Amino acid sequence: MQETISNSSPKTKKPNSVKSAKKKRSKLPWLIPLVAVAGVYLAGTAFFSQHFLPNTDINGQNAGGKSVKSVAAIATDRSANSTLDLTTLEDEVQQIKLSDFSYDCWFDSDLNELRKTQSPLKWPTAFFSQESWDVPLAVTFDETALADQLRALPCFSDPSIQAPVDAHIEKTDNGFTVIEAVEGNTLDYDTVWATVTDTLNAGELAVDLDESGCYQKPAVHADDAGLKEQMSKWKQYEKLRITIDLTDAKEVLDGDTLKDWLQTDGATIYVDPDALGNYITGLANKYNTFETRRTFNATGVGAVTVGASGLDTYGFQMNISKTQEAVQTALDNLDSGTVDAVWRIPGKCRDSVNGDIGTTYVEADLARQHLWYYKNGALQYETDFVSGMNSQPGRRTPCGVFRVWGKQRDRTLTGDDYESFVSYWMPFTWTGCGLHDAPWRGAFGGSIYLNNGSHGCINLPTSAAAALYGSVDYDTPVIVYRSY
Repeated sequence: MQETISNSSPKTKKPNSVKSAKKKRSKLPWLIPLVAVAGVYLAGTAFFSQHFLPNTDINGQNAGGKSVKSVAAIATDRSANSTLDLTTLEDEVQQIKLSDFSYDCWFDSDLNELRKTQSPLKWPTAFFSQESWDVPLAVTFDETALADQLRALPCFSDPSIQAPVDAHIEKTDNGFTVIEAVEGNTLDYDTVWATVTDTLNAGELAVDLDESGCYQKPAVHADDAGLKEQMSKWKQYEKLRITIDLTDAKEVLDGDTLKDWLQTDGATIYVDPDALGNYITGLANKYNTFETRRTFNATGVGAVTVGASGLDTYGFQMNISKTQEAVQTALDNLDSGTVDAVWRIPGKCRDSVNGDIGTTYVEADLARQHLWYYKNGALQYETDFVSGMNSQPGRRTPCGVFRVWGKQRDRTLTGDDYESFVSYWMPFTWTGCGLHDAPWRGAFGGSIYLNNGSHGCINLPTSAAAALYGSVDYDTPVIVYRSY
């Protein structure tokens, strides 16, 4: 029996089985990391389905990996433990505890809904990105308590706090100078209040008082155009030369005088009105002739003293306030021109033969009952007259230096016991005495006035009154005196 020989042998299969087992064993190390990674990913996904993704920022606070409850607690914890920080001009931080004014806040939004907008499946990539949200806060606090806390802070209560000072002009021994502004460190409470409450309502807890514009500031600095203009004006004042025309007399007001009168209120340089007023009053005292005694060259008599009767209506009488206004206008305009003095009563001239009376005037001597009219020093005509009845004091014609202050035709003169029509009326006192015709009289001059005089007026023949009326101008001096 032949032995059958097979081509297969058990020895040839064994190596294959071993090789297969080795292949299986070689795959296991790769599966383990994958399974681990998958496990971590799934665990992370599960975790971040209830928590905010990494690198999530809510209102500047890190919320990554935190639950909604933990994030919500951030606001609550801040209310209990934080402070309101105010940084002053000196970089000092002054604080108020939030609890001292019952501050409370919470997120005015559903954080859970916000969290749901994040996909937990993307949590691995969140480590490489940043997501920030600004979530509105609901805020409440006790305004009265906050106001009390604010006012108690050193930045409000410190007695050394300095108010701002505007740049201003000061007078010195050498003139004027500009003093630089002082910034100071005084807070404007209304601005602080508005800034702090706005900050709190926005969920913030820090205020830089300077950057927020809470400090009072000087309104004027040394480079202010107005101050520069005033300093320039000072120099121009010193160059002024104002001539005051006082009728046949002049006075000069110049920088040498003005420099002592200049004052400042800090913003402007001006002439002291009292100094100017005293100066103008001094001019009036020097140049007024109204109600003064002066020497008059009487016809046929020579020098007589006239004036200062208490009833005078002629003579220089300055209007002080109007003259001061005129000079002040020239000063304000920096005008080195001529200013005419303003007169309540103007005179005709100065330093003539008869002083301010001049050479054109009416002269009446009560003693001689005679009148002369001179024009430019030449006698035009003369006449007798009848003056007030000398035997009755209330009807006497007053002596004095007067002027024709009115002219009227066809006037009826009335008194307690008379009514007289005149054709030519020329009043010269404020009490009713004047020059006029008296057609009811048949004679003039002599001693008629002693017992049959007028009620105070100077009665003239009609022809003389007509001539005088046609010749005299308004303000012509009328000199009434008694030579003996």
